Amino acid sequence: MSALQTLEMLNREGMEACNQGRYEDALFKLNQALDIAEKTERHIQHVIIKNNMGLVYQIMGKTGQAEVCFKLALHEAETHMPPESLPLKKVRRNLETLLDKTTSKAA
Repeated sequence: MSALQTLEMLNREGMEACNQGRYEDALFKLNQALDIAEKTERHIQHVIIKNNMGLVYQIMGKTGQAEVCFKLALHEAETHMPPESLPLKKVRRNLETLLDKTTSKAA
């Protein structure tokens, strides 16, 4: 199995674990996928995985960690992707949603 196939499998398994409420397992698999993405310099996968990690943390109620993941994904996307790319738009929307919820809870 190629590194890209392994990365995609781990990302998929991580999100399946999240959907089943197994958040720690989800983060473990996503971290494994992230390691591969960083070693192979797969920028789009790096963005997708960091975004997914942000979603898992958000579901867990760990908004600080979610924000960090979304911001790292956004930086990577803005650095390596066209401004209108779908992954960039998704990360931007997820970060804005998180910050809106955080701001409204603080008010």
